Amino acid sequence: MDENQFRSAMRRAKIFQELYSNGYDFRSEFYAGVQRGLRRLYHGDDFGTEGEHRKWMSLSPWMKHDGPRVDWDAMSRRIEFGQRRMRGMGYRIGLNYENLTDPSDAQALRKILGWSVWEMSAWCGVSHRTVEGWEQGRPISDGPASKIRELLDV
Repeated sequence: MDENQFRSAMRRAKIFQELYSNGYDFRSEFYAGVQRGLRRLYHGDDFGTEGEHRKWMSLSPWMKHDGPRVDWDAMSRRIEFGQRRMRGMGYRIGLNYENLTDPSDAQALRKILGWSVWEMSAWCGVSHRTVEGWEQGRPISDGPASKIRELLDV
């Protein structure tokens, strides 16, 4: 990544972070993570310690829940976890920015995020079989594609 690409990607990530900083969702946290990942990608090991890098990489696993019943008290306790998870997801996206130029490469995105097929399907709001179809080359329809582009639109 050259300096112009770095500055351009950082500028877009900052714009999106400000756009979503209304406090109603975690997307501003996601774009904060993207910025950190971009810095690590551009500066390499000179940005942050190896321990910090491992910490950020460990933040993105999907939050498990107990089925359709929603425990709002538990969810409110998990807000901080959700914010950290979104930062971790953003960090992975920023760190792998150069490898994510094609939004139709669902498998590459899923592997970078460390998600299972089920987790990717939950994010996009489709069945796990749909995600498996994408990974076999079937086209991604507009609705789910917008969710994927949301992750890549840095």
